[in-house]
Amino acid sequence: NNPLIPKKAKIFMSQPPLEKICDYPAVILTAGDPEGFEKARSCPTKVLVLLFSKTNQILNENGVGFSLTKYEEVVKVHKGKIDEYVDDGTIFAIGAVDEPHDCKDWGGECPSPEEVDQAAGIIKKYWPNAKTFINTLPNFSITYKWQNVDIINFQYSFHKIDLETFISQGLALKEGDLVKDIGWAIQAKAGGCDRFKECSMTPEQVLEVGQAMCNTKVGTHLSFIKYDETLLTPEMLEAINELINYCN
Repeated sequence: NNPLIPKKAKIFMSQPPLEKICDYPAVILTAGDPEGFEKARSCPTKVLVLLFSKTNQILNENGVGFSLTKYEEVVKVHKGKIDEYVDDGTIFAIGAVDEPHDCKDWGGECPSPEEVDQAAGIIKKYWPNAKTFINTLPNFSITYKWQNVDIINFQYSFHKIDLETFISQGLALKEGDLVKDIGWAIQAKAGGCDRFKECSMTPEQVLEVGQAMCNTKVGTHLSFIKYDETLLTPEMLEAINELINYCN
């Protein structure tokens, strides 16, 4: 496991409000959230930082395919703004590319694994000490050996393949030494049905998915997507606490 993450920091929460950041051992924040970084540093809570929110910021001029030139323009804006949090370990990883497998997000033309790896290399150009992170499916690339991507995050929804297959495919990348490490995530907000966004996961589904992922004993973290007051019912919070105890 990543030595920057204490054992208790298995469970991430995505973008909680400022006053809730210290409730979690690790959180996902956007780069334009200096108050969030300061709050996390004070806890201390570990941070996975996202440098941009919309794929259309980094498409080619014709709106089709990944532009590494535009990508670097977006990334370098944050140079000097997050450096201290990378250097002191508050930020444990920087998100490079989100869902490169979903071609509709890329104007119909998915980036290749090589392009995604080049994007992670751009991040390392500006923050050499940072770990890089992408969020994708296990079968996005089953043979490519990642050079600049340190962690691949596998986010499960019930509309995808069955859970056992999903996990075994994710483990194969790590066991095949194709990537330094992997992480797991639960798309609880929109991934509870056979069709995406039709329903949220139940607390029982969250426990099923999370426990299966933690049973692998592999991966830097487990992310709970996302902070949402309507999702985080007393029953769901109880399930998350049970999962934290189970995974630790």
